[in-house]
Amino acid sequence: MAEHREVAVFAFNDVAGGGHERKGRPLQGNALAAVLALALACGGSTKPPPPPPPSQTTPIDQTTATALAGGLTQASTAVASASPQAALAAQAAELALQSGVQAGDVTLTASVLGGMPDRAALTSGTARAFGFQLQVLHLAGSPSPLLFSGVLLFQGGSDWILVAGPSPGAPIPPAVGLLSAGGLLWRATAGQESAQLQTQSGSCGIPLPASVSSCEKATFTGAGFDITASTPMSSGANGSKTASMATGTLGAGVALIIDCSIGTLCPGSTPTANVYVTPSTLTLGPGGVQKFGATVVGTDVTDNTVTWSVEEPAGGTIDAGGLYTAPTTTGTFHVRATSVAAPTSFGRATVTVKSPSGISVGIYPATSTTTVHGSIPFQSSVTGSADAAVTWSVEEAAGGTITSLGVYTAPANPGSFHVRATSFADPTSFGRATVTVNSVGVIVTAQPSTTDGLTNLYCAASGAGPFTYAWHGYRDDGDTTGLSFSSLSAVAPTVTVSTTGMVGSNFYIFCVVSYGGSPAGSGYTMVTLTTGDTIPTVTVGPSTIHAGITDVTFDGSSTTNLQSVDKWTVQYGQYVVATTFEDFLKASPSSWSTVFTDSSPTGLMEHVSASKFAQPGAYRVQMTVTSSNDFSEVEGTVYFQVAP
Repeated sequence: MAEHREVAVFAFNDVAGGGHERKGRPLQGNALAAVLALALACGGSTKPPPPPPPSQTTPIDQTTATALAGGLTQASTAVASASPQAALAAQAAELALQSGVQAGDVTLTASVLGGMPDRAALTSGTARAFGFQLQVLHLAGSPSPLLFSGVLLFQGGSDWILVAGPSPGAPIPPAVGLLSAGGLLWRATAGQESAQLQTQSGSCGIPLPASVSSCEKATFTGAGFDITASTPMSSGANGSKTASMATGTLGAGVALIIDCSIGTLCPGSTPTANVYVTPSTLTLGPGGVQKFGATVVGTDVTDNTVTWSVEEPAGGTIDAGGLYTAPTTTGTFHVRATSVAAPTSFGRATVTVKSPSGISVGIYPATSTTTVHGSIPFQSSVTGSADAAVTWSVEEAAGGTITSLGVYTAPANPGSFHVRATSFADPTSFGRATVTVNSVGVIVTAQPSTTDGLTNLYCAASGAGPFTYAWHGYRDDGDTTGLSFSSLSAVAPTVTVSTTGMVGSNFYIFCVVSYGGSPAGSGYTMVTLTTGDTIPTVTVGPSTIHAGITDVTFDGSSTTNLQSVDKWTVQYGQYVVATTFEDFLKASPSSWSTVFTDSSPTGLMEHVSASKFAQPGAYRVQMTVTSSNDFSEVEGTVYFQVAP
């Protein structure tokens, strides 16, 4: 078959019959088998000619056998997931070709029911064919054993028909058929097949994959088919084809037994292999280079290629050809070679990287965590030398500082950094530690959190100081008024805040902690301003305004004991896009523009024409009433949206 041609094989539907006998003859061997069906033809619906007498068999030339085997391999791969039985049958026909099976002359009748005649490369007349039987044991998801018989008919290396089924005369479906011609493929949608094992006459005489427990030469009786192929399976295929081979005796074929519990031939099997890496152990100096090799040994694994990797993140590098470069740090690392054919199988080599002088440096702790500007004392140990002196350094330019005694100070920015201790006796030998630097954690508390006047605030920061503190706050509507702090001393984590403003307002109080003039962390808490007043409640209906709405109603009647409303105010504003909650609270009140005000409302409800809200966006409604407690103004606020 041409290299570009698609090939597919189609599955039987419960062709095994649950292990029942095939009508007219007992089960052959132990298993009921599945055989591949590939069918090509140009088809008419003419009756097949009378059965010809048994023909003499002759060898299949190597070029044709190789081309047919390639097409069957493609077919098996294409259907492995959808039809394991069909995939195995394709492999059975391919194994028959590998065994040197001969073929006999047969008569093919083929015609075109529709479509391009030039696509019907299979033509009526002489063709060649052989039979096969496949017995399958332990196939996942199928009863065991399975038994299928079939015929492979061909005219050259790329034009062929494969038809197979569970019993002589089995219709399609459950039998299957594929027709391949001119580099195109059709699936058989109707017809029948027949082939029955007649004799077995000794071993095929070829090396067998582990999964194949038996291969014997065989002859078949009643071999033939009659199919209609009308389902295109490749681009460019069109129309319907029919093909038939008169029932008769085939003096050439094979009988195979495959055990899916062994090897990897069966679809769904997971290949396994042993992977050997050479050299398996070695010692290199920092930055040293070594070429590794790998050997893959496994059942049914013919691909000896591997992928190379280093297990440790800082264990050096290795290229696709196995050339390894050691890291500049000392230590023990592992090179891995993973089989491409059996991805769960790998081999490994152990690499020890140490200084040629034999000196190695340890550093403790090897990993640690601190906050920005925090400090960690490190210790070192030197082996292989009487000189225990080391030089301390930080690898990253902005990774902090370290003293000659090994006391590390974290930078102002969070991140992951590395401390190095280098042997004074051998500057090529050093130890390395990893430091994770986090932001300062800040917790802000308020006592009391609900107040009508003053609140004491405390800002607690984790980590080492000294810290400075900055306080600021916002009302829940973004207004910055209504707050005053008793002290803004930079060194005091405790302040008293005075809250004044609208009853029911929530104030968000922020504490920003800095170290050395750089922000190190922040936190916030909420304080609610209360009086004896009932907080006004406002509702709006509908909450989303769209075409067809004539007016909008603002309703304050659900507020307990509310007798009158002093003023209604409606404002428009764009949505606030913010990455943090603090950014949202900083939204300027000037972003809201007044679109409607009623300073003399007549009741607790306000009806406003929807035309006031023609511009899509965010709106807020404020209902102003007089406090019954201290005659101050109290506001109830509601937000709603106008849809585009």
